[in-house]
Amino acid sequence: VDITCYMNGVHGDTSGMAIIGEVHPDIYKLIVNTKRALYAAIKVCKPGAKFYEIGDAIHASASKNGYFVCEHYGGHGIGQDMHMPPIILHQRNRIITTEMQEGMIFTIEPILLLERPERYYSWEDNWTVSTNGCLLYTSDAADERSSVDLGGRRIIKKKT
Repeated sequence: VDITCYMNGVHGDTSGMAIIGEVHPDIYKLIVNTKRALYAAIKVCKPGAKFYEIGDAIHASASKNGYFVCEHYGGHGIGQDMHMPPIILHQRNRIITTEMQEGMIFTIEPILLLERPERYYSWEDNWTVSTNGCLLYTSDAADERSSVDLGGRRIIKKKT
């Protein structure tokens, strides 16, 4: 479920996942490891950290557990615009060298894959994407909002 809102000149963007019924153990492990990758990325968020450190953390967590990182989608800044700088790449990179600063609000939205994708397929609904015949799965917490403050990392919307 992906929900957005606009209130008092500021955009909100959130999502969540619910497991309905029985899921294959491999899919359950994928969900758990995506959540681990998310929290590994959140740990690096603090003033002065480079945004590429988020991708390093996600990539390290994913590859350690045998998963691949989707390189076609990422996080983004949020505020007066729905999608605004900074761009958050979830794979290893040295493209986004910007440093995190106090007060920045951005999303971290890792998507881990069971296998390296050959290509991505956009469905006719212009929203759903699959790869190698499988939907792209994310964890129930894989769309957290992070805010950088002087004390380090702070999750301003936490899943329950």
